[in-house]
Amino acid sequence: MGFDNETLSRILELQEVDKVLFSFKERLKKIPEEIENKRKEISEIENKIKKEEGEIRNMEKEIRSLYLDLQEIEDKIKKFSADLMKVKTNEEYRACLTEIESAKNRKREIEDEILEKEETLEERKKIFERFKNMVRDKIEMEKENLKKLEKEREEIPVKIKQAEDLRKRRAILVDKNALEEYERILKGRGLPAVCEILVQNEKEERKFFCGGCNSQVPFLTLDEMMRTQRTSKCHYCGRILYIKRESI
Repeated sequence: MGFDNETLSRILELQEVDKVLFSFKERLKKIPEEIENKRKEISEIENKIKKEEGEIRNMEKEIRSLYLDLQEIEDKIKKFSADLMKVKTNEEYRACLTEIESAKNRKREIEDEILEKEETLEERKKIFERFKNMVRDKIEMEKENLKKLEKEREEIPVKIKQAEDLRKRRAILVDKNALEEYERILKGRGLPAVCEILVQNEKEERKFFCGGCNSQVPFLTLDEMMRTQRTSKCHYCGRILYIKRESI
Protein backbone atom coordinates (compact mmCIF):
# COMPACT_ATOMS: atom_id res chain seq x y z
CA MET A 1 0.00 0.00 0.00
CA GLY A 2 1.37 3.41 -0.94
CA PHE A 3 1.60 6.60 1.07
CA ASP A 4 -1.22 9.07 1.51
CA ASN A 5 -0.76 12.72 0.56
CA GLU A 6 0.22 13.89 4.03
CA THR A 7 2.89 11.19 4.41
CA LEU A 8 4.13 11.88 0.88
CA SER A 9 4.40 15.59 1.62
CA ARG A 10 6.49 14.94 4.73
CA ILE A 11 8.74 12.45 2.93
CA LEU A 12 9.27 14.92 0.08
CA GLU A 13 10.29 17.56 2.62
CA LEU A 14 12.71 15.06 4.14
CA GLN A 15 14.06 14.19 0.71
CA GLU A 16 14.76 17.88 -0.02
CA VAL A 17 16.93 17.99 3.11
CA ASP A 18 18.65 14.77 2.03
CA LYS A 19 19.40 16.32 -1.36
CA VAL A 20 21.00 19.32 0.32
CA LEU A 21 22.87 17.06 2.74
CA PHE A 22 24.10 14.87 -0.10
CA SER A 23 25.28 17.87 -2.13
CA PHE A 24 27.20 19.24 0.88
CA LYS A 25 28.92 15.89 1.51
CA GLU A 26 29.80 15.44 -2.16
CA ARG A 27 31.13 18.98 -2.30
CA LEU A 28 33.24 18.37 0.81
CA LYS A 29 34.83 15.34 -0.93
CA LYS A 30 35.78 17.38 -3.99
CA ILE A 31 37.17 20.50 -2.31
CA PRO A 32 40.54 19.01 -1.18
CA GLU A 33 41.37 18.02 -4.76
CA GLU A 34 40.32 21.44 -6.05
CA ILE A 35 42.48 23.13 -3.41
CA GLU A 36 45.44 20.92 -4.31
CA ASN A 37 44.98 21.64 -8.03
CA LYS A 38 44.67 25.36 -7.36
CA ARG A 39 47.84 25.38 -5.25
CA LYS A 40 49.64 23.38 -7.91
CA GLU A 41 48.54 25.79 -10.62
CA ILE A 42 49.71 28.82 -8.62
CA SER A 43 52.98 27.07 -7.73
CA GLU A 44 53.68 26.17 -11.36
CA ILE A 45 53.25 29.80 -12.47
CA GLU A 46 55.36 31.15 -9.60
CA ASN A 47 58.08 28.53 -10.23
CA LYS A 48 58.10 29.44 -13.91
CA ILE A 49 58.64 33.08 -12.95
CA LYS A 50 61.42 32.17 -10.51
CA LYS A 51 63.08 29.92 -13.09
CA GLU A 52 63.03 32.65 -15.72
CA GLU A 53 64.34 35.21 -13.23
CA GLY A 54 67.17 32.79 -12.38
CA GLU A 55 68.04 32.28 -16.04
CA ILE A 56 68.04 36.04 -16.64
CA ARG A 57 70.39 36.50 -13.67
CA ASN A 58 72.67 33.80 -15.09
CA MET A 59 72.74 35.59 -18.45
CA GLU A 60 73.61 38.86 -16.70
CA LYS A 61 76.35 37.04 -14.79
CA GLU A 62 77.74 35.63 -18.05
CA ILE A 63 77.81 39.10 -19.58
CA ARG A 64 79.60 40.53 -16.54
CA SER A 65 82.13 37.71 -16.80
CA LEU A 66 82.67 38.52 -20.49
CA TYR A 67 83.29 42.18 -19.61
CA LEU A 68 85.94 41.02 -17.12
CA ASP A 69 87.50 38.86 -19.86
CA LEU A 70 87.38 41.86 -22.18
CA GLN A 71 89.14 44.05 -19.61
CA GLU A 72 91.77 41.36 -19.16
CA ILE A 73 92.37 41.18 -22.92
CA GLU A 74 92.63 44.97 -23.18
CA ASP A 75 95.17 44.95 -20.36
CA LYS A 76 97.16 42.31 -22.27
CA ILE A 77 97.09 44.42 -25.43
CA LYS A 78 98.39 47.41 -23.48
CA LYS A 79 101.12 45.27 -21.93
CA PHE A 80 102.21 43.75 -25.25
CA SER A 81 102.14 47.22 -26.85
CA ALA A 82 104.41 48.51 -24.07
CA ASP A 83 106.68 45.48 -24.42
CA LEU A 84 106.89 46.15 -28.15
CA MET A 85 108.86 49.29 -27.41
CA LYS A 86 111.35 47.37 -25.26
CA VAL A 87 112.23 44.41 -27.48
CA LYS A 88 115.77 44.17 -28.84
CA THR A 89 115.46 41.54 -31.55
CA ASN A 90 113.25 41.09 -34.61
CA GLU A 91 112.16 37.73 -33.28
CA GLU A 92 110.90 39.29 -30.05
CA TYR A 93 109.26 42.08 -32.04
CA ARG A 94 107.37 39.62 -34.26
CA ALA A 95 106.36 37.58 -31.21
CA CYS A 96 104.87 40.69 -29.59
CA LEU A 97 102.98 41.57 -32.77
CA THR A 98 101.59 38.04 -32.90
CA GLU A 99 100.41 38.26 -29.29
CA ILE A 100 98.86 41.67 -29.93
CA GLU A 101 97.02 40.45 -33.04
CA SER A 102 95.81 37.32 -31.24
CA ALA A 103 94.57 39.43 -28.32
CA LYS A 104 92.79 41.84 -30.67
CA ASN A 105 91.07 38.91 -32.42
CA ARG A 106 89.96 37.55 -29.07
CA LYS A 107 88.78 41.03 -28.09
CA ARG A 108 86.57 41.22 -31.19
CA GLU A 109 85.16 37.76 -30.44
CA ILE A 110 84.31 38.76 -26.88
CA GLU A 111 82.76 42.05 -28.02
CA ASP A 112 80.62 40.22 -30.58
CA GLU A 113 79.57 37.68 -27.94
CA ILE A 114 78.71 40.47 -25.49
CA LEU A 115 76.65 42.28 -28.11
CA GLU A 116 74.78 39.09 -29.05
CA LYS A 117 74.10 38.14 -25.43
CA GLU A 118 72.97 41.66 -24.51
CA GLU A 119 70.53 41.73 -27.44
CA THR A 120 69.22 38.29 -26.47
CA LEU A 121 68.95 39.36 -22.83
CA GLU A 122 67.08 42.55 -23.71
CA GLU A 123 64.56 40.65 -25.81
CA ARG A 124 64.15 37.98 -23.15
CA LYS A 125 63.51 40.62 -20.50
CA LYS A 126 60.81 42.20 -22.66
CA ILE A 127 59.10 38.84 -23.19
CA PHE A 128 59.40 38.02 -19.50
CA GLU A 129 57.93 41.36 -18.48
CA ARG A 130 54.94 40.79 -20.77
CA PHE A 131 54.51 37.30 -19.29
CA LYS A 132 54.61 38.64 -15.72
CA ASN A 133 52.05 41.30 -16.53
CA MET A 134 49.83 38.67 -18.13
CA VAL A 135 49.93 36.21 -15.21
CA ARG A 136 50.01 38.74 -12.36
CA ASP A 137 46.24 39.18 -12.35
CA LYS A 138 45.73 35.45 -12.87
CA ILE A 139 47.87 34.60 -9.83
CA GLU A 140 45.96 37.08 -7.67
CA MET A 141 42.64 35.73 -8.92
CA GLU A 142 43.67 32.12 -8.27
CA LYS A 143 44.92 33.00 -4.79
CA GLU A 144 41.57 34.65 -4.08
CA ASN A 145 39.78 31.54 -5.38
CA LEU A 146 42.00 29.40 -3.16
CA LYS A 147 40.97 31.45 -0.11
CA LYS A 148 37.31 30.96 -1.04
CA LEU A 149 37.81 27.20 -1.35
CA GLU A 150 39.57 27.02 2.01
CA LYS A 151 36.78 29.06 3.59
CA GLU A 152 34.17 26.81 1.96
CA ARG A 153 35.96 23.74 3.34
CA GLU A 154 35.67 25.23 6.83
CA GLU A 155 32.01 26.23 6.44
CA ILE A 156 30.56 23.06 4.89
CA PRO A 157 30.87 20.85 8.03
CA VAL A 158 28.81 23.47 9.89
CA LYS A 159 26.20 23.39 7.12
CA ILE A 160 26.19 19.60 7.19
CA LYS A 161 25.55 19.65 10.95
CA GLN A 162 22.68 22.11 10.46
CA ALA A 163 21.18 19.95 7.69
CA GLU A 164 21.53 16.81 9.82
CA ASP A 165 19.72 18.53 12.69
CA LEU A 166 16.95 19.63 10.33
CA ARG A 167 16.72 16.09 8.96
CA LYS A 168 16.20 14.68 12.44
CA ARG A 169 13.40 17.14 13.08
CA ARG A 170 11.68 16.31 9.81
CA ALA A 171 12.19 12.55 10.15
CA ILE A 172 10.33 12.59 13.47
CA LEU A 173 7.23 13.85 11.64
CA VAL A 174 7.20 10.92 9.19
CA ASP A 175 5.31 7.71 9.88
CA LYS A 176 7.79 5.08 11.13
CA ASN A 177 6.96 2.45 8.49
CA ALA A 178 7.01 5.05 5.72
CA LEU A 179 10.37 6.36 6.96
CA GLU A 180 11.86 2.85 7.01
CA GLU A 181 10.61 2.24 3.46
CA TYR A 182 12.00 5.55 2.25
CA GLU A 183 15.41 4.99 3.87
CA ARG A 184 15.62 1.43 2.55
CA ILE A 185 15.10 2.70 -1.02
CA LEU A 186 17.43 5.63 -0.39
CA LYS A 187 20.18 3.25 0.74
CA GLY A 188 19.67 0.92 -2.22
CA ARG A 189 19.00 3.41 -5.02
CA GLY A 190 20.26 6.72 -3.80
CA LEU A 191 18.55 10.03 -4.51
CA PRO A 192 15.86 10.46 -5.51
CA ALA A 193 14.07 7.72 -3.59
CA VAL A 194 10.71 9.40 -4.25
CA CYS A 195 10.08 10.41 -7.88
CA GLU A 196 7.45 12.35 -9.70
CA ILE A 197 5.96 10.54 -12.67
CA LEU A 198 6.93 12.32 -15.88
CA VAL A 199 4.39 12.81 -18.65
CA GLN A 200 5.26 12.78 -22.34
CA ASN A 201 2.92 13.47 -25.23
CA GLU A 202 3.68 11.26 -28.24
CA LYS A 203 1.39 12.11 -31.15
CA GLU A 204 -2.10 11.68 -29.66
CA GLU A 205 -0.98 9.36 -26.87
CA ARG A 206 0.26 10.28 -23.42
CA LYS A 207 2.90 8.13 -21.79
CA PHE A 208 4.12 8.13 -18.21
CA PHE A 209 7.66 7.45 -17.00
CA CYS A 210 9.48 6.97 -13.71
CA GLY A 211 11.41 10.14 -12.82
CA GLY A 212 14.21 7.99 -11.43
CA CYS A 213 14.98 5.29 -14.00
CA ASN A 214 12.81 6.57 -16.89
CA SER A 215 11.05 3.24 -17.36
CA GLN A 216 7.43 3.45 -18.52
CA VAL A 217 4.73 3.34 -15.86
CA PRO A 218 1.76 1.12 -16.79
CA PHE A 219 -1.56 2.92 -17.14
CA LEU A 220 -3.17 0.53 -14.65
CA THR A 221 -0.65 1.66 -12.01
CA LEU A 222 -1.43 5.26 -12.78
CA ASP A 223 -5.19 4.58 -12.68
CA GLU A 224 -4.92 2.99 -9.24
CA MET A 225 -2.86 5.93 -7.95
CA MET A 226 -5.52 8.36 -9.13
CA ARG A 227 -8.32 6.31 -7.59
CA THR A 228 -6.67 5.77 -4.21
CA GLN A 229 -4.81 9.09 -4.02
CA ARG A 230 -1.76 7.15 -2.84
CA THR A 231 1.74 6.59 -4.08
CA SER A 232 2.93 3.51 -5.93
CA LYS A 233 6.29 1.94 -6.78
CA CYS A 234 8.23 1.74 -10.00
CA HIS A 235 8.02 -1.84 -11.29
CA TYR A 236 11.63 -1.58 -12.49
CA CYS A 237 13.70 0.33 -9.90
CA GLY A 238 11.41 0.13 -6.87
CA ARG A 239 11.41 3.87 -6.21
CA ILE A 240 8.33 5.50 -4.70
CA LEU A 241 6.22 7.18 -7.40
CA TYR A 242 3.77 10.06 -7.17
CA ILE A 243 2.04 12.24 -9.71
CA LYS A 244 0.68 15.75 -9.54
CA ARG A 245 -2.98 15.93 -10.43
CA GLU A 246 -2.39 18.86 -12.80
CA SER A 247 -0.02 16.65 -14.84
CA ILE A 248 -2.85 14.30 -15.86
